[in-house]
Amino acid sequence: MDEHLIVFSGETIAIDGDQTDENLNDLTWWINKHNRYATREAINMMRIEYNLSESEEEVTPSLWGNDAEKKAMAQERLCKTTSFSSPNSLFYCKIYYFY
Repeated sequence: MDEHLIVFSGETIAIDGDQTDENLNDLTWWINKHNRYATREAINMMRIEYNLSESEEEVTPSLWGNDAEKKAMAQERLCKTTSFSSPNSLFYCKIYYFY
């Protein structure tokens, strides 16, 4: 999952070196994790489609902003310009014809 974290208060530090995720959870854990991400993404798309606001500390879509703002802009445009099944169909065609 491509996540962008935004720190609204407090300090951050930069760490040099590589990061390794040695997560040894079972398949059920991974499926549940995917389902949580999929649910969160569906909620975000519904918020965009129906112009609902979750909180004051949300990402404002911007073409010239940081990575999170650019992703929000892309999601907003994708959601407003395509039908629900179009992205799924395009993904299926990409996998079917190009892999």
